[in-house]
Amino acid sequence: MKDLGNLNEDGYLLVKNVLSPDILKLLTIQFTMHRDCVLIEEGFDLDDRISEIVNHSGILSQKSFHQYGIICFDSLLIFLKEKIEDIVGEKLLPLHSGARIMYNGAFMVPHKDKDKYDFVCTICIEEDEKFPYPLCLEDYNQKTVKINIHPGDMLIYDGCMLNHWREKYEGKRHIQTFISYAIDNQSNKHLIYDKRPCLGLGIEWKKIKDAVT
Repeated sequence: MKDLGNLNEDGYLLVKNVLSPDILKLLTIQFTMHRDCVLIEEGFDLDDRISEIVNHSGILSQKSFHQYGIICFDSLLIFLKEKIEDIVGEKLLPLHSGARIMYNGAFMVPHKDKDKYDFVCTICIEEDEKFPYPLCLEDYNQKTVKINIHPGDMLIYDGCMLNHWREKYEGKRHIQTFISYAIDNQSNKHLIYDKRPCLGLGIEWKKIKDAVT
């Protein structure tokens, strides 16, 4: 199962084939449909220039469609929880998911994740086979590594401690999701579902909740 890296020594571990081709195909269909619905609701006409009209990149990446906590990817928090617990040797609390469709010219700026995450897991959903799109990171030894995560593969890494980024994308379309967990202990209990009452509630609900707490 272990292919690249050591979670304790390097801060990252690549695990192969955690999602089957059928699940990847279903997630791609669901996320593309979700993207189209969002853009139609915002008044756009869908055409082959969709990468130019998309406006959901967030502050970390450009030329990409980013979504927080949608049902198809939040469900992976439950689906993969036991597998990830076996790998990291800890009981975990599911927090939230995010997902991006990244288009030609996309990139992600170097950053570290919020300190409430003990483990972040990035999973490739779809790639342009001619243009693999590695995640770059600085490991615990300050060594820069570029890791190709192919469809169905999952990179578990210490996103709070490791600076990570993606360079300019040369391919046509790349889809990835990330799911985050906290170690299940008493001090973290309040973090479950990223302080949402249930999984699947999106960013607008989260913004309202954060504003009153």
